[in-house]
Amino acid sequence: MWTIIIILVAIFIIWAIVSNNKDNEKIRDFYIQTGGLVARHKNFTDILEQDYDMVLKYDDGRRFCFKKQLSTGELNIGLKLESDNSGTIFSEIIENGVNRKGQNVVYRDLGKERLRDSIKLSVNNIYRN
Repeated sequence: MWTIIIILVAIFIIWAIVSNNKDNEKIRDFYIQTGGLVARHKNFTDILEQDYDMVLKYDDGRRFCFKKQLSTGELNIGLKLESDNSGTIFSEIIENGVNRKGQNVVYRDLGKERLRDSIKLSVNNIYRN
């Protein structure tokens, strides 16, 4: 009896994992077909392109990243979608092969000034970590 229950629970867990992965792939495909995340988060991309003079590094439908070459290395700032589709701003700098991460900041598009503050918070904390 216990064997049957354990098998059923294992089947349910495997189904839940596979189902979630398929949903994530559908979301990723939808975003890519509609211009990627860059097209959906115009204020964020405008700030990075115009204020920070950054260029798009990649956009895979669940995460996008902009980069800028600095004298000390490469600065990366981007936005990633979490499993619940909420956004998180991330930043990192790669100096001499060492990857230093900034603070992850919750993404809310409440206007360009608030987005600038969130980006600055993420980037400023790279050197504090």
